[in-house]
Amino acid sequence: MAKRLKKRSKTPRADKPYSIRLPNDLRKQLERFAAEHRKNGHGKKGWNLSQEIIARLNSSIHEPLDEPKMHALCHLFAETAYAVSGSYVPDEKGGYRPAFDWRSDPFMFESFKLTVAQLLDALRPPGEIKSPISNLEELATADRWSQSIARSFTSPEERARDTFAFIWQKYQSAQPLSGDELKGAMVHRRFDDISLHNRMSAARQILSLSNTGDDK
Repeated sequence: MAKRLKKRSKTPRADKPYSIRLPNDLRKQLERFAAEHRKNGHGKKGWNLSQEIIARLNSSIHEPLDEPKMHALCHLFAETAYAVSGSYVPDEKGGYRPAFDWRSDPFMFESFKLTVAQLLDALRPPGEIKSPISNLEELATADRWSQSIARSFTSPEERARDTFAFIWQKYQSAQPLSGDELKGAMVHRRFDDISLHNRMSAARQILSLSNTGDDK
């Protein structure tokens, strides 16, 4: 008698397990982040190491800011902030941190700012500096918003003033985050865990010299 063949289930299979060998120090870091994730309420109470790894892999693939050049520039600035100290001391994690802080020390801040300016000068694209908007005269006769844009594109200085005013207004008016939201952004060293609306708030609080968000 012929054996009856089992019908294959059309139900999709669950995620397949995948084993990976992690260095001890990396595993400890990830476990600490997972514990912070549970404590701060960014995940379910059962948030574990596997979920932490999956979340980080997903965020590395689906970045909120998908502009490679800007990511590269931010990395360059981060390296600059670390290197400008020139001297390093042991930290509580067994590594090293800059001995002098670029954000709170006026001398180090000026050094950082000047280094960033030199880096941007070195990266300047070749060619004539001219407005990328060709129909400035046409825009100047259009609606009020277009007139404002046209004025700001008459020179790099005007465009910089307009952009600074826009960004600084958003920065100054950003509402404070809750302690858990802010801590989550700092622990994970990125803003993926908080909403786009709150990222400026996190930036303001983290960069605040008083760490209260009351920059003057």
